[in-house]
Amino acid sequence: MHSKEQSLALSLKANGLFGTLYYVFSYLLLKLRLRNYVYYKNNKVYLRVNSSDFPVFREIFLDMEYDLDYASTVDYIIDAGANIGASTLYFADRFPGAQILALEPDKENFSFLCKNTENFKNVVPINKGLWSETGFLNLSSRVVDSEAGISATRADTPDENSVESCTVIELIEKYDISRIDIFKVDIEGAELEVFSNASDEWIRKVKMLIIETHDRSREGCTKSVFNSLRNFSYNVENSGEKFVIRLSQGTSVS
Repeated sequence: MHSKEQSLALSLKANGLFGTLYYVFSYLLLKLRLRNYVYYKNNKVYLRVNSSDFPVFREIFLDMEYDLDYASTVDYIIDAGANIGASTLYFADRFPGAQILALEPDKENFSFLCKNTENFKNVVPINKGLWSETGFLNLSSRVVDSEAGISATRADTPDENSVESCTVIELIEKYDISRIDIFKVDIEGAELEVFSNASDEWIRKVKMLIIETHDRSREGCTKSVFNSLRNFSYNVENSGEKFVIRLSQGTSVS
């Protein structure tokens, strides 16, 4: 994440002086517990005080990490690790004609995701975790380098606290997705399972992959992602802590 000074500079460029002052003022209201939301355009974004919610909001709407060059036509988006729905809200506003599948396994995060995107009919909130197979996952909090997150492990003996998992193929088949124009992945290390077991069948459908890898908590995450792309032509750039990977129309390298 950028420093506060860098975030302010980026926000001034993207949102202007008054927009930036509004976000700073909103942050102070949140800290003082006088309000539990900020506005993004005409949409309320509900945030929790003393959590990672405002840093997530700042990353998306002040640092503008998703302000990228996209294809002229975007019909299908998968937002895996949607958290409270800030990234989903950004995509839903920018691509109102796209169908967006927003996956978030944590029940509390999921409730905020639903609340923050309830005015968007093109968003399908899904309370599941992306994984390499269907089944159940156990979730646990973890802190790496002072950053908090929620990690998932396969639940061999699921209980009332476990959450369902799903695969990319399952999503493609269930929602009849012909291609994945934007595949955003921020799943706290579970990318190791998802991409270590990825098949060319679904990678071929991906046009743009925006992914944050978590090698600090699980060694080999980044390697697994790029190994899965070895049969494909692509170019890569960085936006904040994310890799932005554009596949050449999903075609395999012969």
